[in-house]
Amino acid sequence: MNIEEHIIEHLKAGNAVSTAELLRLLKRQGLALGIYELYKALIKLESRHIIRRLHDETFDPLRPAETIRWLLIKEERPPQYKKEEGEPTQIKVVITAPPSKPGLSSMLNKYNIRALAEVVEELVLSAERELRIICPFIDSFLATLLIKSGNIIEGKVRVRIISEQRDSTTFRTLSYLSRTLSSVEVVFADEYKHLSQGPRKVFGVHAKAVSADDEKLLVGSFNLNLPHLMVNFDVGLLVAGPIVQLFNKMFDELWLLLGGKTCK
Repeated sequence: MNIEEHIIEHLKAGNAVSTAELLRLLKRQGLALGIYELYKALIKLESRHIIRRLHDETFDPLRPAETIRWLLIKEERPPQYKKEEGEPTQIKVVITAPPSKPGLSSMLNKYNIRALAEVVEELVLSAERELRIICPFIDSFLATLLIKSGNIIEGKVRVRIISEQRDSTTFRTLSYLSRTLSSVEVVFADEYKHLSQGPRKVFGVHAKAVSADDEKLLVGSFNLNLPHLMVNFDVGLLVAGPIVQLFNKMFDELWLLLGGKTCK
């Protein structure tokens, strides 16, 4: 049996099982794989409507891939939907669920929506060619996810980030990433006019979005940092379909306008 078949067998009992628990069960069977290899297999099964996510009290927004629980979908799978040209294949609402408001976590299951941390982690780990990121505030939350990706570490996935340098944490984080990882490129977009009363910002970015290849796009009110993950309530949309390619074309044009390189 392949990994997906093993996963289905373990979920047939009907109990919700976390990614970490599944990994332990599979290793007992002699399967040698890592947590993120397993997570990718789970995402594929989810996209085929074979399994679904369950967010319960054990879900940790700082370790989403490990702590999310999975259930086998026992009801009849939905028929294939014939999409119209240009229509997105999927739109999911995404929120942050700060621990200080436990009731927010219940919304994830109630409305079948997703948590920001797990979506960003999924995009980073599933990218096979390129990640495009635009966000004014970034810290160790994003940096840790990028470092977890074997494809990024090995230079197989190009990562381009448009941000601002006025925040010291963002500047240090992105400077470190671009120096450490050959696949990460950064353009700082903010520009200032120096007046007698001090610098005045004349251009910058306020957009927050992440796209993985031409497959998925996350856009919303969030910054990619711990305060927005752990404190603020934010809302976004995860979209799959032709609109992702449109966003990527706009990103690429902005990248060149800001002086970014066409290739590494």
